[in-house]
Amino acid sequence: PGGSVGVENLGACEPVRRALAQFMQDGRFVASICAGPMILAELGLLAGRTATCYPGCEGGFPQGAYVEGPTVVVDDNLITASGPGVALDFGVALLRALKGDALSDGIAGDMLMRR
Repeated sequence: PGGSVGVENLGACEPVRRALAQFMQDGRFVASICAGPMILAELGLLAGRTATCYPGCEGGFPQGAYVEGPTVVVDDNLITASGPGVALDFGVALLRALKGDALSDGIAGDMLMRR
């Protein structure tokens, strides 16, 4: 999740920090929205990756990592989204990563999302 207090609390939580690093190393999915990717940047987990976040929260991102705009960015096992306005797209991207195109396209269609 994002939000300033949530990011501060999650970023200070050592078990979360260890899990993020281990998940990225193992190739497991890591998803983060809004200000949440700031933690990934702080942990050095965005090196060689592309990601997005809420505008103004990209200060700690490595050179070339930040993708601007209201968007969802999928970079292998890393899925990031810029903010609450793209939460539905973020959810569909997560579903696509976990369950594939057919199911995610069907759900998005049932929700009348534009594709």
